[in-house]
Amino acid sequence: MAEAIWDFALRFYGAPAVEEACLELQENWHADVCVLIYVLWLASREIAVSESEVRTIAESVADWRSHVVQPLRAARIAMRKARDVESIAGDAERLRADIKSLELAAERRELEYLATLEVGARSPDDKLTSERNVLAYLEILGVDDGSIDPAQVKVLAQAA
Repeated sequence: MAEAIWDFALRFYGAPAVEEACLELQENWHADVCVLIYVLWLASREIAVSESEVRTIAESVADWRSHVVQPLRAARIAMRKARDVESIAGDAERLRADIKSLELAAERRELEYLATLEVGARSPDDKLTSERNVLAYLEILGVDDGSIDPAQVKVLAQAA
C-alpha cells in the first residue's frame, strides 16, 4: 500500500493545474494536501468517505502535520525570504534542498500511515466519489461553496 499511495501522489500532483489548486487550498484554507491526496486515492479505489470520517482522518495526522511537516516547510520558506541566509548558510540552496527533501519524506510517511487506515465504503462511481471526497474534506476545512471555484474541485477529482 505504501508504494501504491506514493505512486498515486506523484502522478496526481504532477497532473496539470493540480499543484496550483493544492497550494491554494494549503495557503488559503490550511488544507493538509496529504489528506486531500489520501481521500482522492481512496476514491480511485472506489471508496467514499463521509465528512465525519474525513475529520477523523485529518485529526489522526494533525500532530504530525503541525509538529513535523509544517516546521520543515516554514524553515524552507523562511530561508527563501531571509536576506542573510547565504552569508550564514554558505550554500543556502543546497540546505534548502535538503530541508525540502526532509519535508517530502515527512509527507510520504504521512501518506504511508494514512494508507493503513480502514475507512469508507465501496462506491461504484469513482468520478462522483472523487468529487464527494474532496467536498467532504473542504467542508471540514470550512470552505463554503462560494469560496472555491468549482472548476478546481473538478481539476482535483479528474486528476485522481
